[in-house]
Amino acid sequence: MQMQDELKKQARKHGEIINAIKDDVLTKLKKRTRNLPDHLVGIHDHVEAIMDLLNKGSPDVCYLVIHGMGGIGKTTLASAVFNRISNQFQGCSFLLDVRESAQRGRIIDLQKQLLSEILYTKSLGIHTSVDAGISIIREMFRDKKVLIVLDDVDKWDQLSKLAEKSNWFGPGSKIIITTRDINFLPIKEEEEESSCLAHSEEFKIYEMIELDYSHALRLFSQHAFRMDSPPLDFLDISCKITYKTGGLPLALEVIGSSLCFKSKKIWKDMLKKLDLVPKQEVINKLRISFDMLEHHQKEIFLDIACYFVGEERICPYYMWKASNYFPKSEVLVLIRMSLIKIVETNRLWMHDQVRDLGREIVRCQDVNVPGNRSRLWLPKTALDVIQMKEGTNKVIALRLTGLSKMHNFTSEEFSKLPNLKFLELEGGNMVGDFKNLLSKLIWLSWSDCPSELNATNLCLKKLAVLKLSGSNITKNWAGWEPCLIKWIEGLSNLESLTLIMRDVTFPPINLATLSRLRNLEITCVGYRSVVGLPSSLKELYLIRAKSPTEMSLSSDWTNQCNFVREVVSDGVLGQQLVNVGGLEVSNNELLERLHVSRLTGLQRMLVDICLEASGDSRCGDSGTAMVIEYSSMQLLGKVA
Repeated sequence: MQMQDELKKQARKHGEIINAIKDDVLTKLKKRTRNLPDHLVGIHDHVEAIMDLLNKGSPDVCYLVIHGMGGIGKTTLASAVFNRISNQFQGCSFLLDVRESAQRGRIIDLQKQLLSEILYTKSLGIHTSVDAGISIIREMFRDKKVLIVLDDVDKWDQLSKLAEKSNWFGPGSKIIITTRDINFLPIKEEEEESSCLAHSEEFKIYEMIELDYSHALRLFSQHAFRMDSPPLDFLDISCKITYKTGGLPLALEVIGSSLCFKSKKIWKDMLKKLDLVPKQEVINKLRISFDMLEHHQKEIFLDIACYFVGEERICPYYMWKASNYFPKSEVLVLIRMSLIKIVETNRLWMHDQVRDLGREIVRCQDVNVPGNRSRLWLPKTALDVIQMKEGTNKVIALRLTGLSKMHNFTSEEFSKLPNLKFLELEGGNMVGDFKNLLSKLIWLSWSDCPSELNATNLCLKKLAVLKLSGSNITKNWAGWEPCLIKWIEGLSNLESLTLIMRDVTFPPINLATLSRLRNLEITCVGYRSVVGLPSSLKELYLIRAKSPTEMSLSSDWTNQCNFVREVVSDGVLGQQLVNVGGLEVSNNELLERLHVSRLTGLQRMLVDICLEASGDSRCGDSGTAMVIEYSSMQLLGKVA
């Protein structure tokens, strides 16, 4: 009996140790960090000033506003502060480009991201209205100490739907806001009649100003020469260009990068052009770098500015490749010129000032007649153009989302757009005879697509990217089957296929005809089916398949497939691919069945689940280095 008591005592001690280790691991895993630029100049003093503001006053919820002109470095400063203090909070979230998301009607997406990042779960992000999202945020965060960054806010309406009141959050929470204009905030004494006045004492304001000359020259040199100061033979002209550019970090970065490894003649040309631009006109300074690009690089830049900021780069690459561009090399040029960046999860990113430059370039193609512009990214403008039949052969891209989901897009409306390559739809239907129409379309994205397609003779032979999503399609694809067979089985150029459906079987198509397919994403809720990938498809870059029930791939394909870069799998196929290079798991049962040691090519593994380990560790020595990311772990169980 005494021995049993002693064993129990020892077990309790071991249990306490394990729990302490578990808590420490969870704290470290939950710490989120933002990627920061390699070249940071003059930011240390700003960070320390922000820390002083955050530490002053009561321990209650604090709203901190960082404001300044576009390109001054507000997002970078917020990211640096976020990295400095994120481990002090129970949950953290960094919401980029709030203004842009609000303009596109995506506040609900931001609410879902906020819930997902702070609660480390996706299960609560299923609300379909903004008001429901507000209620969930208030309910789930009121007792939590959280850190939230809202980047690029320009209206109170945006803030009110994400973090309006301090009583939504637990004591000690910090809400950091970046903005170009603080006039929408309740911080002025004359706003006594404002309903927002009660919050005025909670806001602390920090203004970012331009870099001083010495810091500006150093930042310019880091991008132009990859060193902290110019070489002697470029010192004089570097000083002049830095002075003309001013102390705006974005302009210094872009102009410096565009001159890197260029001849002195090009440097002199740049100085002459800067002499013609008023010092305060940032957009025109950035335009000089755009004008240095070659034609295909300009087209890719404008596509990103109008449609692809924040999007994964894989599908745009397929579109550009189908347009006879060379996306890898041309995107690299844009990166080296600091016009774009590739950020977390392989997404395209562009500073909002640079994005606005691209959109202004398109708008100036014809200020008065939108139908003469190459790209129409504002849905209302695009709809007006097609309804008024004002489209021309100059239009190559349309976004028609966020409109009435009952709208019928007629063949007559598209008859004026013979060169359309990119089309993004939401809801509605296609009606009429589309023979010889949309013949150059490369990208079709259709969310909330109709249950039955009313278009006839729709033949999209050049399509390279097809995305269909929504819950309206019937279980047996009635109304779509004839079109799908003609579409997909005749799409020899198709490289990316995305199907996001609810309660349907896999579409009645023969994937063997898609010899160029490289990206396959299937998210189907509520069905059990077999996806038969033919053995001819031996090289897929990415497979995503999500289902709460079991799916499998044909054995002839899995045995012969020689290259799969990424697999994102819920209860699907992960254990079948010995050559897979990447694996994302968000299903507990799959992880328990998975023998990682058999996946000899595995290099990257993302675990996105609520993990409760059974103690049966099956991760053997695969012979490769693995980077394992845990983004949604709630419970770390016992470790064998």
